[in-house]
Amino acid sequence: MYENETFSNESTSGYQTAVALKDGWYVLCSSEELGSQPIRRFLHGEPLVLFRDSHGQPGVLLDRCPHRNVPLSRGRIRGGDLECAYHGWRFDKQGRCREIPCLQRDSSDAEDKLRAAPCFQSCEKDGYIWAYAAIDTKPDHEPPKLAYTQDSDYSVLRTHRTMECSIHAAVENALDVPHTRFVHGGLFRSGSRRMVEVIVRRWYDRVEAEYVGESCPKGLLGRLIAPGGGVVRHFDRFILPCIAQVEYILGASTHLVATVAFTPRADFRTSMFGTVALRTRLSQLPWPLNQSNCVLGNVLKPLGLAILNQDRDILYAQRENIHQFKSEEYCSTELDTLGCAALQLLRSAANGKLNPDMEPRTQRFRMHA
Repeated sequence: MYENETFSNESTSGYQTAVALKDGWYVLCSSEELGSQPIRRFLHGEPLVLFRDSHGQPGVLLDRCPHRNVPLSRGRIRGGDLECAYHGWRFDKQGRCREIPCLQRDSSDAEDKLRAAPCFQSCEKDGYIWAYAAIDTKPDHEPPKLAYTQDSDYSVLRTHRTMECSIHAAVENALDVPHTRFVHGGLFRSGSRRMVEVIVRRWYDRVEAEYVGESCPKGLLGRLIAPGGGVVRHFDRFILPCIAQVEYILGASTHLVATVAFTPRADFRTSMFGTVALRTRLSQLPWPLNQSNCVLGNVLKPLGLAILNQDRDILYAQRENIHQFKSEEYCSTELDTLGCAALQLLRSAANGKLNPDMEPRTQRFRMHA
């Protein structure tokens, strides 16, 4: 089941990595997707309706009219309010019912509360529409900033895919080095290997792995980014509740940062909204000599999408096997550190057991990469 197929909220009781973390911001769509008409999206299995008010500001409500349960996403925008397609009730972006056609009397405060549509705090940032996952909650922090998306020295590529897996499986896949040789062999890595040191740093809300002494990836993508090869500085990071980031630094001129915001549409269906920021020697040249946007869009983008499709296929196979066996079983080594640490963070956050006073921890080991 892929992006253009009908969504179904399957029962996932008994699965171990399906974590519904409501305390956080998630991307629902790109800014361009949200135009003059309401659209429907899913978050943690719940249908939401997105729309813009008369000032162009985004609003996110539960996609169910409190009057007769009709999806509000079937309606239209009237004067900046969202009008239900069934009886014309209108709601503002805070979920307040602003008008009931033909009703001639004033309503009481109690009636106003009953008629309100549950609201999700929302904002527009870095080219995306974000929503805070808890209903009728005012968060005490903003969505994370996506690295280098507003920096003129970097060319930026955006992509969107939906993976048939839990948010943990998607995060683990994005940050997992060993699988690249087998799933992406030739595109991203080749068979050659060298010993590198891995430094894993943990904080209460994030985990980072630094790979010391790693060669530039030998696959086609690596040769295009850094044709001269060499040793890179490589960092992989997971930041609660949904950010995975991969960073490559090669000398003073080449810098690539891929940041992915994962959105759990359901327990085992996750959307990924990726931004790749790239600075090369071409980026330093004056226009029209600067062709880095052309390289990123016309050359690197097709290769990146091919890699994402390979990941999507392997994650779909993993999910189907989990459903077939009706359980998940894992046997891990230190190579799986980031995946295990990300799951631990997700579970701790979902259970309210994060400790901001936790001292940072560091772990070291060696691996072939």
